[in-house]
Amino acid sequence: MVNEDELRAGLRAAVAGEPPMRLDPDRMATKAEVHTRRRRSMFGAAVGTLAVFGAVAVAPALTGQGGGDGMSAAAISSSMAPPPPEAAERLPDLTDMEKLAILPDGFVLEEPEFVWPPEGVSAPEYSRGELYERSQALRPYLDERIDQVVPEASGAYYTEAFGTEGVGDIDEDARSVGAPIYFEDSLGDGMAFVQVMAGGPPERDILCQPGQFACGYQLLDDGSLLVAYAHDASQTMTAGFASVNHLRLDGEVVRFSAYDHGRIVGDEVPDLRDGPSLNWDQLIELATDESITIF
Repeated sequence: MVNEDELRAGLRAAVAGEPPMRLDPDRMATKAEVHTRRRRSMFGAAVGTLAVFGAVAVAPALTGQGGGDGMSAAAISSSMAPPPPEAAERLPDLTDMEKLAILPDGFVLEEPEFVWPPEGVSAPEYSRGELYERSQALRPYLDERIDQVVPEASGAYYTEAFGTEGVGDIDEDARSVGAPIYFEDSLGDGMAFVQVMAGGPPERDILCQPGQFACGYQLLDDGSLLVAYAHDASQTMTAGFASVNHLRLDGEVVRFSAYDHGRIVGDEVPDLRDGPSLNWDQLIELATDESITIF
């Protein structure tokens, strides 16, 4: 166990020199989309063409649960939340066959029979210091797994410190922690996000919701469930954001998300890729890795 002084020193070291970051995958995806629209609008103006791009906000405003003020411990677990109505109206109206073509092979659109949370689940409760220790211990393993799962990566990758509201900022008794993962491969800078949730988080945070671009399920042989979700930030019928949730039998949920850009710093416009930095097979391999666990 680390004492309070060691914990504070570790947190300061983890975030030293880093710009503030709100650890919410959908907000990151939406921010990247704003940069994309801005860049395309400037290009259109240069050639005398006026282009208007609608904003698509995937995540609702982050609010605390249970009536508390500010962001709750599980506030960043909102990647599967439905978009606001005005955004949903602008999403492409895909047929079921088109949605299935976007999702991984073997996934279905209809939610299977699945009891959630699993019966008898009793999530462990960790203090802030214990979560810091457990998440810090996981970071080297995540870097190693990225090296294995993304063999074309150049080695310029690292996992940020886990947090609930910001990088390295862990709430006391948090039920969800997440961290960005940055790497570089032959296509340029890439970014992923890992999130670990404890003890059967609400279905609205982890299952498909109405109005999403493409979302589906796969029931695994061990009885656990995969949920795959794609978001078309540019509305080009090609997913710019992909995410996989693994709903485990002990109630823990591990989510891996991938983006079509690298790290965003300030108002810098990131270089965009043709698709998410990790493909479906890579996301599934990471999300189902039983060694990636915190709770």
